[in-house]
Amino acid sequence: MSDQLTCPLCAHSAPLTLIPHLRDQHKIEPQVFRERFPEQALCTANFAGFLAQHNVRKVGALLLYQLDVAGCVLISA
Repeated sequence: MSDQLTCPLCAHSAPLTLIPHLRDQHKIEPQVFRERFPEQALCTANFAGFLAQHNVRKVGALLLYQLDVAGCVLISA
């Protein structure tokens, strides 16, 4: 399993996710990219697993995630 993705727009190889590359280099948001390339992954399977495991979600401009500190589950921003 590779932790690299290749951008179908320019063939750039990016680690873990294409989202920063798409925004910075192509000025395109993930939703627009997803419509144009529905089969293209935006992040690797390992990274998607990490996001799911830590319950990462976007609320407005914040990314919220879950941490386990000394057996206590904390939600952080």
